[in-house]
Amino acid sequence: MYRSAGQLIRWPKRSEYPHEPDQNAKRGWDQASAFQRAWLEQNQEALQAVLEAAKRDACAFFDPSRGEREPDSVFRLRIWDLHDLLLLSARKLESEGRLDEAFDRYLAALRTARHVAHRAINISQWRHGRGIATNVYDRVPQWAARPTQTPERIALAIQRISEDALQFPSASDALATERALARNALAENEESLF
Repeated sequence: MYRSAGQLIRWPKRSEYPHEPDQNAKRGWDQASAFQRAWLEQNQEALQAVLEAAKRDACAFFDPSRGEREPDSVFRLRIWDLHDLLLLSARKLESEGRLDEAFDRYLAALRTARHVAHRAINISQWRHGRGIATNVYDRVPQWAARPTQTPERIALAIQRISEDALQFPSASDALATERALARNALAENEESLF
């Protein structure tokens, strides 16, 4: 599902938008560049697809038993682009006062992070998942500081983020998988030599 969502990503022509180095939606939707706004608008179908993919409890991006050993596949699947779509849409929803919906986008991004790290074939893939989660954690305080925010909503958010964090895969699992794949590759090479 993530692969299909990533294939839906479209980019506006950069030349049609002014260079705005001081504009970035990380600080809030009111700071979003014209390019970011256009990009979000053009990618509603991809956004809906990644939201659907993130609803699953678990996901494995690679099946090591099939010999998949491509560490750059996370990038080729456009996971970071899909992650950025989720965060941009969350910022936009925040600006519209739709805080519950915005928080749902943050949770979807956290599930995506967990999916990337789950059954990671190497520590690099696991770190991509952790990096996505860290980006979400960095943005949630701004969501919590919105003027119409409530203590009850913040308490629920803390609970839900904590529950999600407990489900995040261990780096040791990724290291064990990477070690097993390396051991299998060495064994295959030794067999082919004789």
